[in-house]
Amino acid sequence: MDDGGTKPSKLKSVWGALVPIGLIAPILAMLIFLISGSGCDPKDNEAIANLRAAVGNPERSDAARARDEGRLPVKVLSTFGVSPGMTVLEVGAGRGYYTEILSGAVGPSGKVIAHNTPSGYYKNYISATFEPLAERLPNVEARVGDLSSLDLPDNSVDLVMIFLIYHHMHYAKDEGEALPIETQRSLAELRAALKPGGVLAVIEHAAPDGSSRAHSAALWRTHLLLPPELIVEVDRVLLEASHA
Repeated sequence: MDDGGTKPSKLKSVWGALVPIGLIAPILAMLIFLISGSGCDPKDNEAIANLRAAVGNPERSDAARARDEGRLPVKVLSTFGVSPGMTVLEVGAGRGYYTEILSGAVGPSGKVIAHNTPSGYYKNYISATFEPLAERLPNVEARVGDLSSLDLPDNSVDLVMIFLIYHHMHYAKDEGEALPIETQRSLAELRAALKPGGVLAVIEHAAPDGSSRAHSAALWRTHLLLPPELIVEVDRVLLEASHA
């Protein structure tokens, strides 16, 4: 609550929904967290047109286009309300599949902060594709470093998108079945960076029913033993951050 002496909470309401994506393998699900409001209208004609144009951009590689049928970028990004002028933080941008589409969708008045962690995998398999792509997109700011090093200003981002990275965040061997402390900190920092009405979106593979965190992490899947619990644990972190 706003007592007049502390920063007002942006977290008026949190909505968590587990939404299957029909054309993707059955284990893939989309987990959306909507923070304080509804973001941009996903039915906005201009936004949809920009998304379609971005997906249809002839500069996109054949390899990227081959992923469109399974990833449904227009459907996914319109659900998140992506539209011109937005600032988007992409956590775990990988080779830049979504980076390139987001760049076109937010347009010259928008910005994409594309983050990757400087792991051995990044250096050996990601950087040679991601870095040249980011360099040719004028509204993309590439960030390679630990998530904690982003140091984004509060209220500066419209959308945080975590794409197939949460399975690396939801489990730590020495912390067992609890949400790792470091992940709680990261979620709180990401939440602080969101503008009022901003969206935190997680796209992730779902582990088989009954999986523990340890088992699902070993499969590069996300712990969905009890989907409401996953929603609740992230909601709790975000709610606590909003009153910090």
